Amino acid sequence: NLKAGVNVVYNDLVVGMLTKSHIINGTDEVNFDIVIANEYKHLINETSSFYLQGAVEGEVSLKGMYFNVGSLSSMIHSGISLVTEDLSNKVPSNSFDLLASHHAYKEKIYTEDGGVFHTIISNELGSVGEGSPVIYKGLDVGKVMSYELDQKSGLVKIKIYITGEYKDTI
Repeated sequence: NLKAGVNVVYNDLVVGMLTKSHIINGTDEVNFDIVIANEYKHLINETSSFYLQGAVEGEVSLKGMYFNVGSLSSMIHSGISLVTEDLSNKVPSNSFDLLASHHAYKEKIYTEDGGVFHTIISNELGSVGEGSPVIYKGLDVGKVMSYELDQKSGLVKIKIYITGEYKDTI
């Protein structure tokens, strides 16, 4: 429930707040107006993203479970998180989608290049971890996103992301 006064947080620092929300005429979309303090406006550019951040977020589906536990600051200042991928980028922007969660943000940044997700089943995880590169014929073609133990089969499910450049090769 987003109301005026909800904080906008960047790296556990409150940098602004939500001032108004309203339905866009003739649509089912909601527009949120936020104000960022002058000393933090340099944090926003075309590589910025905003997502809803609570103290704890979770998602359970047939694919598995995902939980993100925020920092102590996010428990106190839960609201809207601001992430900027490239602070050196000077191209301004003033319109952004508000993503539903940190999980949605992570999936957005990985899929911007048109890549695809796959699940690999293995007997063991080995030295693979979250963020490990996916190597095909000596080329870095993706990244390990997550992994989990399938309780029924005892096998490890490894979720990987293949970049758009190689999605049709693999």
